[in-house]
Amino acid sequence: MTATSVRVGFDEDPGVARPPNQLRLCGSASTVIDATTVNNFWRSHAYNATVTEIACWTDAGTVSLTIKDSAGNAIASTLSCGTRGAANSTINGFGVITAGEGLGFATASVSSVKNVSVSIKYTRSY
Repeated sequence: MTATSVRVGFDEDPGVARPPNQLRLCGSASTVIDATTVNNFWRSHAYNATVTEIACWTDAGTVSLTIKDSAGNAIASTLSCGTRGAANSTINGFGVITAGEGLGFATASVSSVKNVSVSIKYTRSY
């Protein structure tokens, strides 16, 4: 996965209803995503956030996904994402994100995946 073949951020399609705090990682329609690491795809700007659940699903195939904090600490066990989805609500102490800190991810064991959607549920405090 190269920087030019992936879009990370909130879904930009206004015709698609998405729950709050859901991020979507997209490749291209014709290019399979490679195993990679992306640092700070999301940042807690003005508040502390506590991650309460991570879910993921793919357009096809499977991918192992690990969400990490800015220091590179895994905040939960690795998810095996597929078309039926996967979720983990067992978040460790690294899931408390202080203002200014971010989240990144690492993918591995990628098989036929072109698009990965990731939902990060969190609470925030000011």
